[in-house]
Amino acid sequence: MNNLLVNYWDIDIKDIELLITILSFSVTAFVGLLVYRQDRNSWTNRFFFFLSIIFDFYIITNFFSLHPPAGLLNDRLLWIRCVMFIASFKTPFLFLFVHTFPKKEIRLKKFYLIATIVLMFTTAGLSLSPFVFKSLNYKGDTPIPVPGFGMVMFLLNFFLFLIISIILLVKKHRNSNAKEHQQYKYLLWGIVSSFSLFAIISLVLVVIFQMTYFVFLAPLFLAFFLIPIAFSIINHSLFDVKIISTSFFIFLLWVILLARVIVSKNLMELIVNLIVITLITIFGIFLIMSVRKEIKQRQENELLVKRLQKLDQVKTGLVSLARHHIANPLTALRGYVSFFQEGEYGEVPQNKKQALISIEKITENLIAIVRDFIDVSRIEDDDLKYKFSCVSFCQIMQEIIDKYRPIINKRCISLFYKCEKTGEHNINTDKEKLIKAISNIIENSLKYTRNGSIKIILSSHEDKIFLKIYDTGIRILPSTPPKLLEKFSPSGNKEEADIITSSLGLYFTKQVIKDHGGDFRIESGKDGTETSFYIELPSIS
Repeated sequence: MNNLLVNYWDIDIKDIELLITILSFSVTAFVGLLVYRQDRNSWTNRFFFFLSIIFDFYIITNFFSLHPPAGLLNDRLLWIRCVMFIASFKTPFLFLFVHTFPKKEIRLKKFYLIATIVLMFTTAGLSLSPFVFKSLNYKGDTPIPVPGFGMVMFLLNFFLFLIISIILLVKKHRNSNAKEHQQYKYLLWGIVSSFSLFAIISLVLVVIFQMTYFVFLAPLFLAFFLIPIAFSIINHSLFDVKIISTSFFIFLLWVILLARVIVSKNLMELIVNLIVITLITIFGIFLIMSVRKEIKQRQENELLVKRLQKLDQVKTGLVSLARHHIANPLTALRGYVSFFQEGEYGEVPQNKKQALISIEKITENLIAIVRDFIDVSRIEDDDLKYKFSCVSFCQIMQEIIDKYRPIINKRCISLFYKCEKTGEHNINTDKEKLIKAISNIIENSLKYTRNGSIKIILSSHEDKIFLKIYDTGIRILPSTPPKLLEKFSPSGNKEEADIITSSLGLYFTKQVIKDHGGDFRIESGKDGTETSFYIELPSIS
């Protein structure tokens, strides 16, 4: 067992050639199917797939030309002619692929298409006859094919289409746009490097120098030529390279281990190889599944981010629209209504005054909604800046009460305000924003308290300050108050829907109180006849 593990990778030259054959065949088949599945309706992808099939047949026949099977097929010259027969299709199909790339339709004129097919099949037919290779000479155990006059036709077919393909690529590369420029670069690099090496190893060394030592490497060059071309075809936004690389890595491991199974020298080695390939297969399946799941999740996240970015752009546009194209005209409209009410444009008839009052109320409501919308947008964009300082909460509340007292008296609403221990209740606050936050509550109470009272009590306990605002406004259900702290929420009846429509201001209040380290909540009485607003803030000595 120990000797088996030590000599696990001890293989002869035939094993190396078999390994290269299996590896090249696997890479070619994998890449060809990958490209074909990416877009089955594209002739670019189809010609690439046909090339991969031709390469795979070449790889198989090339191995049997080096190691003919026993029996009736033990004819090395026959296998060499088969290699040349398949090689006759390589550069013509390469030309068709390059001419079509990267379009989906065949754009080659019918005359040139027929001429290509005729020359290709004529060369292929000659390759199976003694006109290309008429016999074999041996140098020791190494067979050296003897070329016939048909070799000229074969070389003409091979190099003519190869040179035309390269010239076409160079022209397309020069005239390509930014996206296609990189694709042509990969394609040109792959064709020139791999076909040049293939021509040197399989044609120049064999026909001119009569050397066949490196023929077994030809499939490897052709197989890896397909990889840069595949990258030039596949749209990376639709096919993730990480999935490709992971799948290919597992596939490559599997192929190498399969080769070890095939060349196993005894039963124990075969069992070890089978166990290893089984474990690798199971591990590979789970790894690929995990990578696919990760890629899918990442793509979903990227799509979600793009959607959120679009929504953010829409929101930014709406804020700009509200700030410049809605708020400013509404302010101007309110100014003109005031001019009419004050008689700047002449005496207003009595029957028109009520209409002006209604217009003023609607305008004020619209301005308040736009203002709240802008404030909420600043909160969500983290653009609400605070300037904290030590201020008396009683003083803040007195300023708010003085501001709204004329409106309260005008509406015949009863107001009760009490500040316990006047002169204390100091807090660290942004005075302007806190006044705005509490004003939103007062305005909400005024808007929906048609007849009744508003009661405000300011008190403290230990290191906390409590502000309680009660009103006897429109009846709301006990389940409604939490909705008032949301930006928007549907409601089941018209009056509650009107209340929730104004909840932008209360949402702003909640965020400001929260940023001050406090708490804000709303409660409704059991019968819904009284609404209570509670604010809790930390005090400072």
